Amino acid sequence: MLDPRTSTGGGSYSVVIRDESGVPELGDILDMEFETTTMDENGNSVTETHLLRDFASLQESESYLTIARENGSRYLTVSSETAEGYNTTLLTRELQPKLEALDLPAGCTAEIAGESSSVRDMAPGRPSGPGRRCAAG
Repeated sequence: MLDPRTSTGGGSYSVVIRDESGVPELGDILDMEFETTTMDENGNSVTETHLLRDFASLQESESYLTIARENGSRYLTVSSETAEGYNTTLLTRELQPKLEALDLPAGCTAEIAGESSSVRDMAPGRPSGPGRRCAAG
């Protein structure tokens, strides 16, 4: 590792070098592309490319100045609302295997909570499955 200090003319100075050429601007996030796969009326898979802005919007708001913690672990909450005409429980069933398949860094987990977990907890005999949450001690 390079020593971040340099000396010249008898003085010693701290030097910080940043390469921000590959860092996206906040507004660029909405232009990120991802693919969705659906079934057409004949049962064939149809793959489409979308921009995040097709489904999301960027909204600045005030937030807490502290890091949320639970049982000593930091956590991040991502929330959404179910669009009219869709069923949260059915969407959760579709999402759960995708969430479990995520290759998360060591120490991180992800879980579905909120309405879905409340429904699951009220239904006796239903397996709850492993919860996953992004957390780091």
